[in-house]
Amino acid sequence: MLLVVLRDTFSRMDKPPFRQTQNQVCGAWVMKERLGTGGFGHVYLYQHMEGNDKIAVKLCRLELNAKNKDRWSREIQIMKKLNHLNVVTAREVPEEMKHIALNDLPLLAMEYCSKGDLRKMLSKPENCCGLKESEVLSLINDVGSGILYLHENKIIHRDLKPENIVLQDIDGKLVHKIIDLGYAKDLDQGSLCTSFVGTLQYLGAVLSFIWLTQVGLLITFYFLWL
Repeated sequence: MLLVVLRDTFSRMDKPPFRQTQNQVCGAWVMKERLGTGGFGHVYLYQHMEGNDKIAVKLCRLELNAKNKDRWSREIQIMKKLNHLNVVTAREVPEEMKHIALNDLPLLAMEYCSKGDLRKMLSKPENCCGLKESEVLSLINDVGSGILYLHENKIIHRDLKPENIVLQDIDGKLVHKIIDLGYAKDLDQGSLCTSFVGTLQYLGAVLSFIWLTQVGLLITFYFLWL
């Protein structure tokens, strides 16, 4: 019995980290590129070989601790029940892709937004002095609409930043969409926000007011003020 346990333990230790490679095939889907990396995992672009359909697939890291595993599962649960133009939509994970998961946690498939994220847009040379007024108004309208929808559904994002806003071209119009609900708080869970999460640079002075709000909504609107 001990030998079996030791064998299984060393087998897991010797297992090489999973690496997606360009043009890797999963059934009728082909991996085209890695879109990004976050605290919980990596996001890859997959394209269907026949219908030209594209999806973004998020794989969690193998070494996630118990708390982050819970956050991963909660992110998937939250995204599956959301439906709004300014929040990235969850998609069904193709059956042939499910085997690429690193552990027993499910994959997260989402709509693919082809115009990158707000951070990359702001970093373009033509935007070195800021966005045009019309672009700023569009950004505020889209992100504000997405935030309002989340709050109406009793969900607080808690990590809103340029990297978590992606852009999509819909009928010639640039639309901003909120992504990455890994740190989101579902107030239907029956508990208040009692811990600080998110990205330090975007927390700012608003932390002074969290104790007054108890639910941390001001964090979200502080990002918009920036």
